[in-house]
Amino acid sequence: MKLSNKKNIRITMYILLLLLFLDIVFLCTAKVFFKVNNNLVHILLFLIFVMIVWKLSVLKVTEVDISEHIISVKLRRPFFQIRKVTPVLEVPIDKIESCDMITGFMNSFLVITINTKRKRIFYYRIGFLTKRQIENYQKCLIKLSNISKV
Repeated sequence: MKLSNKKNIRITMYILLLLLFLDIVFLCTAKVFFKVNNNLVHILLFLIFVMIVWKLSVLKVTEVDISEHIISVKLRRPFFQIRKVTPVLEVPIDKIESCDMITGFMNSFLVITINTKRKRIFYYRIGFLTKRQIENYQKCLIKLSNISKV
């Protein structure tokens, strides 16, 4: 089973690029068309520009691939399309102690606990998910927990 947030990241990226374009247009035309001479407005628009660029730079597409014996997590950036994506985490299912999903207001996190000599916990930001996607992740994680406990 393969789970991905690619569609949500693409929509978020387009919305942020639109906001960035509108911010740049307003920043360039504020003095000419709106007769704004206040430096506070320019500083505010520049800060909005920086925050949008920062948000675009931290976007990641997360793909979780669960096969019969192995779970792999792959991360990649939407602007840097690399053909070969190497997995960030690739672990046999029997080594997984627990898989959880933490949903917040704007972000969801995938938490994977691995049972080795020392307990290791991995957190992956999935981003904003719809209720249907959260349900799909939950079903998959429940199946994964049942398989790993057997």
